[in-house]
Amino acid sequence: MDMEEGEAEKSPFLVKEIEFENNGKGSTDASSSSSSVTSAVVFSTFVVYCGAFSLGNVVGYTSPAESGIVNELGVTLEQYSTFVSISIIGSIFGTIWSGKLADFVGRRCAIAVSASFCIMGWLAIAFAKGPWCLDFGRFSVGCGVGLVSYAAPAYISEITPKNLRGTFMSLSVLLLSCGKALFFFIGSLLNWRTLALIGIVPFLLQLLGLLVIPESPRWLMKIGKAEESKKALQHIRGEKTDISQELAEIMDYTRYSDRISENGVISLFHRKYTNCLIIGLGLMVFPQFGGLSALGSYTSSIFESVGFSSTIGSIAVGITEDLHCGEELTPFLALSGVLVSFGFINIGLEGIPWIISLEIFPINIKGAAGSFLTVASLISGWINSYTFNFIFEWSSAGTFFIFAGVTGAVVLFSWRMVPETKGRSLEELQASSITHDHSPQ
Repeated sequence: MDMEEGEAEKSPFLVKEIEFENNGKGSTDASSSSSSVTSAVVFSTFVVYCGAFSLGNVVGYTSPAESGIVNELGVTLEQYSTFVSISIIGSIFGTIWSGKLADFVGRRCAIAVSASFCIMGWLAIAFAKGPWCLDFGRFSVGCGVGLVSYAAPAYISEITPKNLRGTFMSLSVLLLSCGKALFFFIGSLLNWRTLALIGIVPFLLQLLGLLVIPESPRWLMKIGKAEESKKALQHIRGEKTDISQELAEIMDYTRYSDRISENGVISLFHRKYTNCLIIGLGLMVFPQFGGLSALGSYTSSIFESVGFSSTIGSIAVGITEDLHCGEELTPFLALSGVLVSFGFINIGLEGIPWIISLEIFPINIKGAAGSFLTVASLISGWINSYTFNFIFEWSSAGTFFIFAGVTGAVVLFSWRMVPETKGRSLEELQASSITHDHSPQ
């Protein structure tokens, strides 16, 4: 008992871990109290998630725009495959810097930089005269997506109360799907250049909103601005809300993180982070090889290969994306199979892995972890997206058998390895996810 008390004194959040293991649930006394939704939280989430909607536009753009780009600019299959997949290369490049950028300049500024890259990229696509300009624009958009891959979900997780965190973070999946659905719907009706210009609108709204939303209280506390952190937290929770308990929890955990501060990706491979890293990599990599990137990028080609109009297929997928369901919309097995896949991807695989991966890592390495895991996911997505056309030409049935097998592995991995995060504060969850070394010193 004395040894446990000594360890608890060094790290007060080990107490929460012990309580969680013993009681089967987080201690309500040891964590911040549940809070209600405020207009500040709702508006801040809307502003940040304009980017999630826009990411849906990015994913949903290439399928309806394919015939228009190929016919007007005369690009080859290989060139169009490069155009589709080069956004992932850009995302990898942006993701490498996403954690460091968000930790250095703050979550809001990182999101603003991301929006600027995306606006520049969409403009390049809209006015492209050849494949090089298309690739530059797609790469720039990818950079913007990569730069915000850590900042946006980190910001949402840091401003929402623990009892509502999962709900608010899962909204990104809904908005991403709505963004894809919109482009699937209108893409068959509009010119591909006009569609690219529409992609700019959410980013312009986001830049305006970023001027008025508060910075993350946890980030402000991390850089030593305690008074500004208090003001930001009070604004987010409401002027009449007692924030003393939550503020004290943030302050205590920030001090503890500073004492064990580690920098760089190398620190992720420390033994105590093994469990976090295995869970994060499994959730981020497996779904990509299950067809996550390829299905969205080549929907039209898939439907045309089984004798459906690409327009009908795109509209059907748009309905499925928007409703978040896997309901059979036609009597044809091929169409219904793709729609069911989209429905269940939207429910779980597309957004929840990102949420859990950000929640389980402590703040002192969260930036490096976010960058590393996102790069791993994007590399996997790029491989899947670039090779899909070639594998599909080899064997269309074999392609989807591979996707089914990998997705089955995701189910087993999640069942055996992934912890429940509902109802636990970030500080409590992160402390309990670390493999603590209790060996004698």
